[in-house]
Amino acid sequence: MLDSSILRWLIAVIVAISVPSIACFGFYSLDAAGDVGRRWPSLVILAYPVALIGLIWLVASVFSAKRTLRGLLFPAACFVVPALFLLIIRL
Repeated sequence: MLDSSILRWLIAVIVAISVPSIACFGFYSLDAAGDVGRRWPSLVILAYPVALIGLIWLVASVFSAKRTLRGLLFPAACFVVPALFLLIIRL
């Protein structure tokens, strides 16, 4: 198990590295998606921040002292589903 101060530091590093890329990634994802209708652009823009939140939550859950299956599956889904959505949009 990691010390809570190390976990907080790890999460802070993930946030500091990834937050500046949110606007850029959303813009280029919309550009790659092309003309996708009226509802899809908001989903494309929100998918990357939701995936980041899911990743941070998953890291915190993996290194937590009380790990449960539900505590790992839900953050994993919050990370994987938007990431797959973005991958499909970019193909």
